[in-house]
Amino acid sequence: MGNFVRFRYAALALAVLVITGVSGYMGIEGWSFLDSVYMTILTFTTVGYSEVRPLSSGGRVFTTLLMLGGVSTMLYTLTTAVQAVVEEELLRGFLRRRTMESKLSRMRDHFIICGFGRVGRSAAAAFARESLSVVVIDRDADAILEADKMRLAYIQSDATEDESLRGAHVDRARGLVAALGSDSDNVFVTLSARGMNPDVHIVARAQSEESHSNLLRAGANRVVSPHEIGGVRMAMASTRPLAIDFLDSVLRPSEENAQRLTEVMVTPESALANAPISESCAGKGVHVLAIQRDGAIIVNPSSETKCLPGDSVVLVGHSRVLDILEGKGI
Repeated sequence: MGNFVRFRYAALALAVLVITGVSGYMGIEGWSFLDSVYMTILTFTTVGYSEVRPLSSGGRVFTTLLMLGGVSTMLYTLTTAVQAVVEEELLRGFLRRRTMESKLSRMRDHFIICGFGRVGRSAAAAFARESLSVVVIDRDADAILEADKMRLAYIQSDATEDESLRGAHVDRARGLVAALGSDSDNVFVTLSARGMNPDVHIVARAQSEESHSNLLRAGANRVVSPHEIGGVRMAMASTRPLAIDFLDSVLRPSEENAQRLTEVMVTPESALANAPISESCAGKGVHVLAIQRDGAIIVNPSSETKCLPGDSVVLVGHSRVLDILEGKGI
């Protein structure tokens, strides 16, 4: 029998005893309804106050029996109530963990965010705009609550522990963002992730210039300093505000402006492969900003330039058109 069922039976027994007590005092002692209720509750709770009025011999016998039945029933009811609440919370937590484990087990080509502070949350919001799968690892309960509000998969644990990265399935992740508050922790996470998945793309946060080279040696593909980026952005906002507005509009498209910026890899089956840009993109309203080929970057290529299989291409255009092109495996 579950705790909730026991609680219902105990509450029913307690209610019967209260009715019995009130009826007994009214019948035996001739007290009013209010005095009878007061005396019954006084007896059940054993607070030690004196009787409402002196009891007769019959009233004393009745009170004794009421104490034996009422106090034990009251304690049992309170105990089962607490057990029911604890059981529900434990069950809810167990089901939540099982659901999250099942969700994590199905994830492929996802991104892992280690550290869900301001930088981690900004990264998660950017991934969400691209409809990419994300797993958050953080040991702080408030950070995990925020991740849950954003409907993200999460693991409440220390990201520097190998078991946390294994739980997030770093072995089949597409990328990892090391955004912990400590540079040494980010170095440790980078080393661990690189050892578990040599192909995962790692972007690490660095607070000091000294940590930049350490993170690269640890295996990070890119190292980002939020302070440096913030300073550069403020300078550009002062000298080139239109350029900043343009970047904001394509990096964070809205309903008013559906143009966005993306990077894709050209495959042999792509619509862009071996075709001049004037034929493959211009007619669709898509602009090629840059092509990376054999490690070199071609900026603002001419309309006659052909994209070759293996090239990485930076495109800007309408989200709907880019979605179609990306769906074809460009």
